Parts: sequence; structure tokens; C-alpha cells
Amino acid sequence: MKRVAFEQLPMKTMKIKLHSSTLSIDDRSSILISYNDGNSHSYNYSTGEIEFAKNGNILTYENGGLWMKQHPSGTIMLSKPPIYTGVVNNDNMTTIGVININGRQSTGGNGVVSISMEHNSSDLIKPLNKVDVSVTINSVYAREWGRYLKENGFDVISSNPSSVSARRLNTWLILGSHDVDVSIR
Repeated sequence: MKRVAFEQLPMKTMKIKLHSSTLSIDDRSSILISYNDGNSHSYNYSTGEIEFAKNGNILTYENGGLWMKQHPSGTIMLSKPPIYTGVVNNDNMTTIGVININGRQSTGGNGVVSISMEHNSSDLIKPLNKVDVSVTINSVYAREWGRYLKENGFDVISSNPSSVSARRLNTWLILGSHDVDVSIR
């Protein structure tokens, strides 16, 4: 998925054997990114997710991150999403990569299925000055998102089981969004 989104690879197909499991594509998660550089800017992306479920355990790919929910022990992040922060020459830097998964399908059972990922479009936004950036993520993994954002220099403003809001002040911002069409066959 990252190669299709960030490297703009035209298309990639992956095969998965289901073994009495389900595979679904959904659009229930989203990210809202806003900042003010003299004018108010707000970008709302439906990031979507790809979910593999078996025996009550769920593996989810959401906005470049990989999350696992194990019954009954809880949820963990397996792979970090593409949101990075740092300091360069005493200036805060924030890079946010957004992967929008377009598609809505589900299948289950025992066969081999193919997941097709096709690059649709990409956009890059770089304000000319430092900004205060706010991020709101709506996801069933909101608490894990909150921990990740806090570890990466964001101040968490609010958090509940389905949404987290955070901000990073006085930062150079690079925002890249990538639309990927996904289907299951």
C-alpha cells in the first residue's frame, strides 16, 4: 500500500489465503487536518481501513499504520503511520502522510483472494510559514493514535475511544495526501 501511495506505483496486487477468516474494506475512519497561516485551512480525509479478522482477532491497516486487536487482551500498534516530527536548525518540523483508501467490500471463507491497490491521485501541501497544526482522527484505534501523536511531539487536546484531537504549535508543515482505490476479488 505504501508503495502505491507514496511511490505512486500504478497498481499492486496481493493474494491472501483466508483460512476461515474475513477480509473487508471500510471507510469508517478519517483524519481532519487544519492550520491557519493568515487564512484558515481545513482538510478532511476519509482514510478508510483494510481489516483481516479471524477467531476474534483483528489486524487493521489504517492510514499507513498497522494495528492489531486481540481478544481479550487489547489493542497494539504493529507498524507506525506516516506522521513524523522533529527539530531542524531549532525549527519544529511536521510531516503528515495521509493514505485515503477508496473502496467498500467484504469477503469471507476459505479461498484465496486478491487485493488490488491502484494509485488514483496525490497532493502535496506546504504552507509558506510556520503554522499551528491540529489533527483530529476518528478511528476505533483512537487511544493508540493518541499515544502515538503524544510520543511524536503533539499535545493531545481531547481523547475518547472513537476520536482523538491533538495539535503541534509553531511548526513547518508538509502534508501529503494519496488516494488509493482498493478492491477485493
